[in-house]
Amino acid sequence: MRTTSRATLLLMISASAAMGCAEFAPSDSATPATADDTPWLTRYRSIDFTGDGIEDTVRLEAVGRDVDSIRIALTFVSGGEVRWGVEWASPYELTIPAPPEDPAARAEHLRRRLGRVIASVQLEPFDRTAYLTMAQEVDSTLLASPPARQVTFSYGYETTVVLAWDPVAERLRVLHSCC
Repeated sequence: MRTTSRATLLLMISASAAMGCAEFAPSDSATPATADDTPWLTRYRSIDFTGDGIEDTVRLEAVGRDVDSIRIALTFVSGGEVRWGVEWASPYELTIPAPPEDPAARAEHLRRRLGRVIASVQLEPFDRTAYLTMAQEVDSTLLASPPARQVTFSYGYETTVVLAWDPVAERLRVLHSCC
């Protein structure tokens, strides 16, 4: 099993920072970092998203120096490997409610917003009814043989993501994501 190091994670963030919000899966290729890799905030949360009885980790990392250009990554780690992740830039967190103008207050505002992101990660029973009313297509095999549980979380201006553990691929997969 390959372990994804902090340096590799930062490289993955840098590679897609220009794309705004981006889902990623770990890969063996990486692009050299082009922005400041100064750790700004790191938060961890334990949750058994694989359903194997062993606690996994949800990790939120924010890197950079200027609160208006922080790169943020939320990753789901099991067995030392990133099983799914998403990254975005701090302006997505600073849209609504409008942050204060004072730099220190702005930084505290972003810290609180990111604290809410990690706190929003919830493990819930699979909700079949939510998938029957979605506007986007849903894989019919999902409804025929649904997972027992789903992971939900929210980040940024208005994005909500629903994930489920895929034991065959040994990763989380997106069931639903909406902005």
